[in-house]
Amino acid sequence: EYSLADLRKACPCATCRDLRNQLASDDGLTMLTSQAIDPSTEVIQLETVGRYAIQFTWKDSHKTGIYTYEFLRGLGQDQAHH
Repeated sequence: EYSLADLRKACPCATCRDLRNQLASDDGLTMLTSQAIDPSTEVIQLETVGRYAIQFTWKDSHKTGIYTYEFLRGLGQDQAHH
């Protein structure tokens, strides 16, 4: 299971990755900070991308992240270890 806020913070698009790099701290932060994402984040549309990914359209109109099943599997494993 994934929380929508965690999925939004982990967006794999280039813009969000760049923002995470700018926000990165010495502890290896890899997701956007909670303050950067509205806690009421909602998905307004969900589409499959071929047979390898899911693309969300978020309530804040962000929709460029393509979440591969491999990426989601890794994210789930990372969350299970915390």
